[in-house]
Parts: sequence; structure tokens; C-alpha cells
Amino acid sequence: MNWSAISAVAEIVAALAVVLSLIYLAQQIRKNSKSVEGASVQAILELEITTYALKAQHANVYRRGCANILDLDDDERVVFEQVVASEMSLFNSAFIQVQNGLMDDDASFDREWKRVYLKQSGFQVIWSEIKTFYPSDFCQHLDDVQKTLEGAA
Repeated sequence: MNWSAISAVAEIVAALAVVLSLIYLAQQIRKNSKSVEGASVQAILELEITTYALKAQHANVYRRGCANILDLDDDERVVFEQVVASEMSLFNSAFIQVQNGLMDDDASFDREWKRVYLKQSGFQVIWSEIKTFYPSDFCQHLDDVQKTLEGAA
């Protein structure tokens, strides 16, 4: 066997090794992407559980605050503000995950926004006070959702 034949075989083996390496890397990237997506969904679920537990813990204050914020004393208003902020942080987190392609956009938070929160005057008062602490694209999205609801009415 001469050197040119050995060289040709080595090139074929090297090319095959590169192809196999690329296939392996593609599989690893796919697995990593699924892992990141799973972790994102898990983080949203944990925040959701925490938020719902907070709402349950302060259900009386939350219900009265949503109905009419003027029915709350100063301490209850602080609690109500914290529950609303927790809910909005959950919504914002989900919005970011969808924007980054880490969660499917099933619009469940938009439906909840329309179904519950836009109909609660106390919730809207607090949201109008704290919305400046949230990213503008998130606030704009919620404003757009609200406009579609108002347009449908």
C-alpha cells in the first residue's frame, strides 16, 4: 500500500468521524434544549404554586381587595399588593418564557387575565400602581389583551 492510498483512507475515516461527531452533538443539543424547556416549565409551576398558596393564605383579604380596595385597612392593602405583585410576576415569567421559545404559547395566562383580573376593580388599581416595575413589552402585551377584550364588548 502506498502513501497516497493510506492518506485517502485516513481522510475518509476523518470525514466519517466528523459526521458522527456532528450527529452526536445534534443529539446532545436536542436533549439540552428539552432539559432547559422542562426546567422553565418547572420554574413556572413552582411560582404558580407559591402564588396560589399566597392567595389561599390571604383569601379573605384578596377577595375583598379585588372587589373594592377601599374595604381594606393599611395592613391588608400591603398584603393585597404583595399577592397581586406575586401574580403579575408569575404572568411576567410565563410571558418571558414564551417570548424566548421555552414554553408553548397556549395563551392560558391571557385567558386568565381576561376572565378574572380585568374584571376586578381592586386588582386593576394595584396593577396600575405597580406596572412601572415590569418590562414595557409585558405591559404592552397586557394592554393589547385588554384592548381586544374591550373591542369584543
